[in-house]
Amino acid sequence: MRNRLYTAALLLLALIMAVAGCSKKPPASDTNTGAGVIRVQAPLAPPSIPLVSMLGDSAVQVIWYSKADEAMSRIIEDSVDVSIIPVNSMSVLHNRGVNIQLGAVSTWGILYLVSGDPQVKGWADLKGKTVAVGAMGYSPDLIFRGLLKKNGLSERDVKIIYGTSPEIAQMIIAKKISLAVLPEPLLTSVLSRSKEYGIVMNLEEEWLKAYPEARGLPQAGLAVSARFAGDNPSAWREFYDKYNNSLLSYVNNPEKIGAAEEKALSLPAEVIRESLGRSNLKLQTAREAREAVDGYLGQLLLIDPEAVGGTVPDRESSFYLK
Repeated sequence: MRNRLYTAALLLLALIMAVAGCSKKPPASDTNTGAGVIRVQAPLAPPSIPLVSMLGDSAVQVIWYSKADEAMSRIIEDSVDVSIIPVNSMSVLHNRGVNIQLGAVSTWGILYLVSGDPQVKGWADLKGKTVAVGAMGYSPDLIFRGLLKKNGLSERDVKIIYGTSPEIAQMIIAKKISLAVLPEPLLTSVLSRSKEYGIVMNLEEEWLKAYPEARGLPQAGLAVSARFAGDNPSAWREFYDKYNNSLLSYVNNPEKIGAAEEKALSLPAEVIRESLGRSNLKLQTAREAREAVDGYLGQLLLIDPEAVGGTVPDRESSFYLK
């Protein structure tokens, strides 16, 4: 049973690599340990930037990761308290019996369609084209395929090729493809090196057009160990407030991004600053985001039931941290 849980969830968490947009070895984790320390694991990606300001906090241990198997092992072993992962992966884990809860949503859109073909300006222009998409079967792919259908195109009309996000980035830089779906911060890195490419669509905006009843595109957030949430509700609330205050500080003052952020996320400071402006980051509690999450998972269920673990968690279930 444990191996089946591990394998199923590990496959879904391949999306983390697409979000992180790189395969670099992460920096050494914060070394704070001991009783009362909140253990948080996070990818090298925009949702993790609030953690940089907590690296000197004796109450928080930050574990950076770039490999999904490391993250998954910690979640299944219940050796971390908070994990930054995709929302639909939380649903899969919950439906497979893993003891985690949605604590908050932090990421509401980091995907973009880029093109080196000036003739491509909208969905109709994609007919007969080839588009590179990372993370086959996971949220970038599911979101893009769902939007194709909502805009009158089938998978027969548009050829989709798959690869990791870094592979796709290299294909763009080498001018081997003209159309791709990319996440931030990889998008900013690619555009800085390939001046002839530009953004055609913000997929979050397109999602809201296609699904006007949607309350947003809740892609990723904070998964909380049910053990930690149950045993330490005040510690969770304190961490939530720290994360939120840090996030607001970065969003409102991107000029503060410097050497510490560059070192922690293994990205140039200017890339982090620019990508932050295109990453819709805002923190909402599970209760506040519940309607948006329920709608998002419901649409993914229609596109591919396995993407949410076969069913959408009930709004009143333990999936949503109270």
